[in-house]
Amino acid sequence: MDISPSPTWMQDHIEELLYASNTIDHLVTEVSLNTTYEESIWLHIKLKGNTQLLLGCVYRSSSITEQNNFKVFNHLKKIPEYDYTHTVIAGDFNYPEIDWTTWSTNKSEEHHSQKFTDACRDAYLHHHTTQPT
Repeated sequence: MDISPSPTWMQDHIEELLYASNTIDHLVTEVSLNTTYEESIWLHIKLKGNTQLLLGCVYRSSSITEQNNFKVFNHLKKIPEYDYTHTVIAGDFNYPEIDWTTWSTNKSEEHHSQKFTDACRDAYLHHHTTQPT
């Protein structure tokens, strides 16, 4: 099974795309997380034994509205509630002002970049990339 989006979906969501190889079709299913943030796609991948991976791809535009910023933060904070043994989130969040070696910004505590790092901490997430890609 290849999980492939429809052409209509592709026009609206080109920023986030995951491709699952047809060699692992019995292990991968697309999941719908209860979120109002639409710029993401999520897969459930069954691993060995009772372990399972939540694999997500998220795109956050640098011109996002404050309302959608709030949706991203809430979405990230809910990740632990899904009870996966492993979680990987890839994508582009467009936060060049975050210093990931210190998890800090030069912005105020109310700035959305600081709120993003707080949401990542609240969800027990770890950022593996320490420089712009």
